[in-house]
Amino acid sequence: MHPVEASEAHSRAIPAPVLRALLRVPPLSRAAVTLHTMNVDQAELKTIVSVLGTDPALSALVLRLVNSPLFGVRSPVTGILHAVALLGLDRLRVLASTAALRMHVSTALATPALTNCWRHSVACGLATQDIAVKSGFNGDLAYTAGLLHDIGCFGALACWPGEYSHLLATCHPADLLHREVEVLGVTHTDAGAVLLQHWNLPSPLVEVAREHHCPSPGPQSRLVELVSRGCRLADAIGFGLTANHSDDHTAEDMLSRLVTDQDAFYFRICDGINQMEYL
Repeated sequence: MHPVEASEAHSRAIPAPVLRALLRVPPLSRAAVTLHTMNVDQAELKTIVSVLGTDPALSALVLRLVNSPLFGVRSPVTGILHAVALLGLDRLRVLASTAALRMHVSTALATPALTNCWRHSVACGLATQDIAVKSGFNGDLAYTAGLLHDIGCFGALACWPGEYSHLLATCHPADLLHREVEVLGVTHTDAGAVLLQHWNLPSPLVEVAREHHCPSPGPQSRLVELVSRGCRLADAIGFGLTANHSDDHTAEDMLSRLVTDQDAFYFRICDGINQMEYL
């Protein structure tokens, strides 16, 4: 199915003008999207390098991320070919997704709403990776899914910056999905699924965007469950999506159950966000 057709098939309940606005939102980085469509077993080094070479700014930021303390590479990585050979495609997808989202936040107007979305997304990615690794799940996939789970918020800010910024600044977290439909005609979860599907990203990431607020049993439910938990952990340590804080005590209970050393967890998440912001 063509990406646009897939988006339309999934989003029949979304008003046509809203859907058309979302489908005009460009990918954060075409090179990063292309990496997600490549087959790990078949991708050659030179092909991966050539894809990244189409976006010099993304490549430069990927190299800075590789060499940052956050990713812990022992010796300096001097070029994209070196990075590809050393890290492989899975880890490069993580880096490229992070770099693409960081570039979007850097080049767009640094509004409080955009900053909150960015920090919540990174916190969720890092928290999801943390709990995924402890349970034996693929940490790279978990991080990427957590990082992109609220991509619909970025899309909403691109389409309706004033309306959505005001909503995020004034809405109680428990009312967010309902208020989004009232104000925009679409939830950020459905908007995110539309965008990722339209950009031809893998279906597990689409499902996470759509279902992370209401995980249900299914073939991909483990990843959705992990991101849902990572999202709530991010909320519990102060990186909520909205300006108003949640009074969801179950998130704090989850933090107590899943995180042994809460101070270390908090500082690890904060350090990760700070490192990415100061690149």
